Amino acid sequence: DIFAYTDSRSGIAVGQPVRHASENELFTRAIAVWTPNDAHSLAFGTEYSHTWFKDPPQSDALDRLPIVEDRTWETNTISFLVEEQWKINDQLTLFLSFRTDKNDFSDWLISPRGTLVYTPTNEDTFKVMVGQSVRRGDDEELYGEYERSGTIPEPETLRSYELSYDRKLSSDWNVGVRGFYEDYDAIGWIPSLYQSASLGQFQIAGGEIELTYSTRSTRITLSESVSTLVDASVPEGAAPAGQGLSSSPYGYGGELANWAPSITKLALIHDLSRQWTISSSVILYSGFPGGQDYSEYAASLATTPQAVPLSDAGYDTPYGPNLYVNFGLEYRPTEHCTIRLDGYNLAALVDDSLSKRNYILRTSEYSDEPAAVAISVSYSF
Repeated sequence: DIFAYTDSRSGIAVGQPVRHASENELFTRAIAVWTPNDAHSLAFGTEYSHTWFKDPPQSDALDRLPIVEDRTWETNTISFLVEEQWKINDQLTLFLSFRTDKNDFSDWLISPRGTLVYTPTNEDTFKVMVGQSVRRGDDEELYGEYERSGTIPEPETLRSYELSYDRKLSSDWNVGVRGFYEDYDAIGWIPSLYQSASLGQFQIAGGEIELTYSTRSTRITLSESVSTLVDASVPEGAAPAGQGLSSSPYGYGGELANWAPSITKLALIHDLSRQWTISSSVILYSGFPGGQDYSEYAASLATTPQAVPLSDAGYDTPYGPNLYVNFGLEYRPTEHCTIRLDGYNLAALVDDSLSKRNYILRTSEYSDEPAAVAISVSYSF
């Protein structure tokens, strides 16, 4: 990728009016599969990435004072991965996977996962999953911290635990229930420190129930998911509003600031005939009470924080429900030709404030998604 741009943000101490940037990557992957017997199947491989940068555009990690003057650098990342599938018996199957990554400006990142699948009958399936995902910061953050202080930041760790049960009720009906718990050790870029640092510990739990009806001509899926913040803490001595995940550690509310406590989804596909098909989807986000809690906390501070919800007292429109309604009609006059009529964001025809999308971190800001109509024609040869 090659960029040419002018950086006009306030607080950026860069002299040149026009900057030219480039980012290039050489990526390779090798995967091998070995099946020694009917019970075991093993996949293993490696990945290698060589990336070189020149003056990345709009980089807070490099542009904020003290400026990193050397904007041309290279970095290497090597990864090793392995996955084992063990069919213990006709009812039990175990999946084990392991991945580790090493960047020039990071330590070894270790991400294991295990899943046990139990199928006592043809209609019932149970799953237990335990995993850990480790993520480093982006390349500019890692390089900027190393250039300024010669240090390598700690990675971000997410430990997850999940249980699920699926039941085939009949030839047409299926139901699934899932529950999860996550222990999130959040790491983020702290502009005042010019480096990545701990944002805090966050424990999140939730679940989902999904009902599916499926025949040769119709498929309907209805689901309801819930999630909640179980506990949260920030490092001792951390700056006010030092993270945007939740205001709970500061004594305001008890929910996530960037996610709805419940989400309802409905999807439909129905063949009216061999040539005509209708489809529709409805997604309802219940609202963002955690964002509103954070805006109240931000308003209590003497200095207005950045990149967190902030709104006038009594203004709660951004934190209300979001509703997305889409509808499609497809006509196939021949085997090779398809004509579609699609309507998007149809809830905006009733209420603009329903058809909105909140910005990440600053959920007090949003953009209206206007209703739209699209006509498309495709032809295959």
